Amino acid sequence: MIRLEQKQGFCITYQCHFNHTYPFIFTSYFYYLPNSVLAAIIIVAVYGLIDFKEAKHLFNTDKMDFGLFLAASLGTLILGIEEGIFLGVILSMGVLIYRVSYPHFAEMGLVKDGQIFRNVLRFKDAIVKDEIIVMRFDAQLYFCQYFLFQR
Repeated sequence: MIRLEQKQGFCITYQCHFNHTYPFIFTSYFYYLPNSVLAAIIIVAVYGLIDFKEAKHLFNTDKMDFGLFLAASLGTLILGIEEGIFLGVILSMGVLIYRVSYPHFAEMGLVKDGQIFRNVLRFKDAIVKDEIIVMRFDAQLYFCQYFLFQR
């Protein structure tokens, strides 16, 4: 009976042999292939790396994230791998800082039954009292958002 450790050792040995020996044998055959065939091989390999379902999901759910995805993808194609990833990270950090600095908030008012508060811009029949202001912030509050309370 072969134990799991012995199978793993054999697999690692075979993989090292395959990865280090066969490229030396088959590389000479790639020399005679036209560049268009080599480009087609690369395009087919890269096509599997692109997640079109995720791009469609981002487009349908959050346009800002889809824009970041598109900017990072185009940056990688046009500028290069490192520059494209750097562009995506910088833009993502900028969007994060903007979303933290300017969170969505809504003024709340009582609806007809008097027990539920709703956004006064969406519910025109919501009752707002001048003595009390009820606000809903859709993000965590930080010290950099102090100006929101000064209005």
